[in-house]
Amino acid sequence: MRKLLIIVVLLVLILGAADTASRIAMQHQLEQQINSYEPAAAAKVTIHSFPFLPKVAATGRVDKITAHAQHVSQGPFVLDRVDVTVTGVRINRHVLLNDQKLEIVSIDTGTVTADMTQADLANLLGVPVALGAGTAQVSEAGVSVTGHISISNGRLRLELAGHTVSVAIPTLPVLPCLADVRIIPGHLVGSCTFHEIPAALKTALQ
Repeated sequence: MRKLLIIVVLLVLILGAADTASRIAMQHQLEQQINSYEPAAAAKVTIHSFPFLPKVAATGRVDKITAHAQHVSQGPFVLDRVDVTVTGVRINRHVLLNDQKLEIVSIDTGTVTADMTQADLANLLGVPVALGAGTAQVSEAGVSVTGHISISNGRLRLELAGHTVSVAIPTLPVLPCLADVRIIPGHLVGSCTFHEIPAALKTALQ
C-alpha cells in the first residue's frame, strides 16, 4: 500500500511538472510572437489556467491570458506600457495537442490599458503639455491654458480655447482599441473593452 501511494504521488508530481512546463512553453511562444511585432516590447505573457493541458483537452478553453508590453510605438506615437487581458479564451485543441501551438479561436471579453508619458504626449501633439490629477495644462505665449483630452473616431484630441490638436491612433497588434482616456500626474491612460479579438491582436498572440 505504501509503495502504491508513493507511485501515485510521483505520478502526480510528474504530470504536474509536465503540465507546468507546457504552460510555460506556450507563454514563451506568445512572448516571442509579440516581440516579433514589437522588438522593444519585452513582452511578458501569463496563462491563468490550472491544470492547463487537462482543461484544454477536455473543454478547449483557457480561463485567462494576460500580456504586458513596454515601449510600444509607431513613429511619434509612443506608449510606455500596454496591458492586455482576455478571458474565456477558446483555442484550437487539435493545433495545441498536435503542433504544440496556441491558436486562439475566440474570447468572451478583453480589456486593454495603455500608458503614455507626459513627455511622449507633448512630442506627439507638438505642444508643451503638463498632466496633473485629471487636468491638462498647455503653456501658450507664457500663459497656462487648460485643455481637454479625449478620444474620438480613432483620434486622440487635445481641445484648447479656440482650436483643437488631434492625431490618429495607429493600428498596433497589442493595441486592439482605445475608447476612454483619463489623466493622472505625468501620464495619459487609455483603455477599452472588446468582445471579439481583433485580427491584429489575434495574429500577434498565435
